Amino acid sequence: MRVACFSVAAMDFFPQQNASYAGGNSLNQAVRFRQLGHNSAFVGALGTDEAGERIATLLNNEKIDTTVFLAISTRPCISYAIIEKGFENA
Repeated sequence: MRVACFSVAAMDFFPQQNASYAGGNSLNQAVRFRQLGHNSAFVGALGTDEAGERIATLLNNEKIDTTVFLAISTRPCISYAIIEKGFENA
């Protein structure tokens, strides 16, 4: 099966844990389809900043087709997650 995932990829920052992870629905789906053995492509935009480079490296390491994505010279999608003690992500 050949799969193309369209949308955004984001770098999620968790300042309380001093950690960051690449994410976003399309990115996650492209990675999972590839890990299941399907040909997978990510179609979207990535920034040319450090976060965009980390996401591009992840896509390349996972052997996801990135021939149809746009590199833009901004920080397109970054999120910060603050998790309060005693609360869970629902």
